[in-house]
Amino acid sequence: AQLAPGDFKAHVTALHDGMILAEAQRIVAGLKDLSAPNSPNKTHFMVELSPYFVQIASSKDTDRLFSMLPYKSLCFTGMKDRHGLYAVIGKDENRDKKVRRPRASIRRQLSETKQAQAPKKAPARTKKNELEV
Repeated sequence: AQLAPGDFKAHVTALHDGMILAEAQRIVAGLKDLSAPNSPNKTHFMVELSPYFVQIASSKDTDRLFSMLPYKSLCFTGMKDRHGLYAVIGKDENRDKKVRRPRASIRRQLSETKQAQAPKKAPARTKKNELEV
């Protein structure tokens, strides 16, 4: 998707969305590549979230990442005696799934259509107080 030149906010948003999508794809690929459960007690599959992602992501970004990952038993957690945050799923979970695309916000769509339908009002006329001499 080509963005309009000079629309800085749109470019930053696109980069941000790309960062979350890339992290989701990395986690899905990492979980798919594991041949056996790799948690300390061998009951779960786990992949570390990128330390760079964790550093710059807001809680809203982490929530979006969570919603893009297609696993029912998914949780993000720290591990005892290990640094970092991990995406953990149960060993019985189907790992042959693809990243879920985030659904479009219905609220945003409704507000956009409401703005498009709103008739454009003519600017209010200003009174011209002209004094005749």
